[in-house]
Amino acid sequence: MILKSADQIFEALLNGQLVYWCEYGSDDWSPLNDQAQVNFADLYTGFLQFKADELPVIPMPVEFGSTHRYFSEYIKTFEGLEIYRVGKNRVSYFALRVKSSGTIADYFCNTLIYSIQPDGSLKKMDKSTAPQWILDGLENARVAMRKNKRHQFLESTGFFGSEDYKNFKRKNRHSGAV
Repeated sequence: MILKSADQIFEALLNGQLVYWCEYGSDDWSPLNDQAQVNFADLYTGFLQFKADELPVIPMPVEFGSTHRYFSEYIKTFEGLEIYRVGKNRVSYFALRVKSSGTIADYFCNTLIYSIQPDGSLKKMDKSTAPQWILDGLENARVAMRKNKRHQFLESTGFFGSEDYKNFKRKNRHSGAV
């Protein structure tokens, strides 16, 4: 979607859409991010054009093979968004777009959170006003998903069968273990 005014650019950025820019007459689109050498005044000059990616519509109902054993869990990745389920009886679905990963005290600092509406559309959530139980559920599910992927990678490389790992387990076994 081509953005015609600075208001549309700010609205797209506020909604968490990816915004791209290029000079008029060019098709060399670059992302509008911290490394972009676009000045605030450039938004109003008319020499640049901007476009935004549309947010995807999630196919509803969300299909996954689970028994709702846990309060929150990772379901799948869909068009760059991580889809999560939170709740057991009144289930809610959320999508996360991770802008960059890192070890920061604020777990959701580089993450956009969207609530998945019943029609599959996405509605951006303000992290400062979101209920704490939702943030806790999403954090727990995301940590579990990342640990699961890490363990699968270690298992596929043969790490758990290595002699070093066996020695580590033997040395760090707590007393009373057989």
